[in-house]
Amino acid sequence: MDHVRAVMPTLIKLNSCATNLDMVGIHGVDPSVLRSFRDFRLVAGSYDAFQAETGSALVGRELMERRGWTVGDAVDINRINFTIRGVFEDGGTTYESLALVHLTFLQQATGIGRDSWATQLYVRVDDSEKLDSVAARIDEVFDTDVFQTDTKPESAFLARGLEEFRDIAEFSQLLGYITALLTLILVANTIYMATQDRVKEIAILRTLGFMPERVLLLVVLESLTLSFIGGLLGAAGGYWIVNSGNYGVGIEGYQVAFVAEVHVFLFSFAVAILLGFLGGLLPAIAASRLQIVSGLRRVA
Repeated sequence: MDHVRAVMPTLIKLNSCATNLDMVGIHGVDPSVLRSFRDFRLVAGSYDAFQAETGSALVGRELMERRGWTVGDAVDINRINFTIRGVFEDGGTTYESLALVHLTFLQQATGIGRDSWATQLYVRVDDSEKLDSVAARIDEVFDTDVFQTDTKPESAFLARGLEEFRDIAEFSQLLGYITALLTLILVANTIYMATQDRVKEIAILRTLGFMPERVLLLVVLESLTLSFIGGLLGAAGGYWIVNSGNYGVGIEGYQVAFVAEVHVFLFSFAVAILLGFLGGLLPAIAASRLQIVSGLRRVA
């Protein structure tokens, strides 16, 4: 086909490990043309060893670090067994979350039954201005095939997947706001019930000379103490679970890993403290305004 320099068929396999969010993306590629499509840098191992051994793999740096693998390890991912012969970097792109194996090896390992099957076809053209016309020509050629193609630039292809992920992220953000609101209501209700159970104690404190401001401070401090403990446990637990669980989602054959950074932990902890303060403020104001006589009379 005019303006087509090379074609690389790719078979994509996303494998769940311990959970449905613990994903490993495996791409079956042709080692003889891989370098003409991806200008990655090999940081460990040997490309020649990968090319010569059918059951071997090149693994992205991000995936290697996340799984704790080393060059030479024999890996079993849902009965797909390969030996790591190299580690590559690709400028921090999502490509670093993949394991690259031989196309024929993955076709046989997945048992698809046909050595001509591929999930995607990567096409390199000799003129970037001809991308649209070449894409249209490819789709025209495959229009009458059993499997039609939808050809577009790689950036547009990934953008479509990220758009779907953005919808999930926005929905998760909405759930976060709802959770924060429910937590605020729960904290306020807990502190209010606690103050109502201690009306006599508060009235006695007032008779001993505690000013309303001091009572307000004591109730707010109680709420802050509870939120400090709960926020610390929750934020630290979430931080540990996310970073130790190898969790992520698959988008168009790539894995987007979930990573909790330190600032996320600090922000979550700060939100917990803020909710504790706001949740305890109204019950604290109500307790500080308690009349001594009425307080003692209600309990008596």
